[in-house]
Amino acid sequence: MAATHLAGGRDVIMPQFIGRLTAIERFEAVAHGNDAAFCEIALMDSKEQSVARFYCRGGDGGPAWHQYARQVVELGGGRALLARHYDELARVLAARPGAVVLRTAEGEIQETYEALTAALGDGT
Repeated sequence: MAATHLAGGRDVIMPQFIGRLTAIERFEAVAHGNDAAFCEIALMDSKEQSVARFYCRGGDGGPAWHQYARQVVELGGGRALLARHYDELARVLAARPGAVVLRTAEGEIQETYEALTAALGDGT
């Protein structure tokens, strides 16, 4: 699907956790195969804050999607699962020297947005 969009002159944004190098390499190959730039940006807080922020998403009740995501995480190991995912992402980023890591903090929405648009504007 990404190749079809790129071939049509559209941008493709994949806003998700990808914790496997092979998956990232496939997306990168599709981008380069369609003469598109491949920008790799990770928004990172500390491990502890990342886990805590996951559990704050959606507040009490929140959208059904947040409730579903919490159930999936709890069935998979809860906080320990999220900590493992954080570590997986850190290992992937260490193996991807071209990846841009933007440090974030809770509540710094505007600052994070400005850092993200600056990184994209640089053609990273």
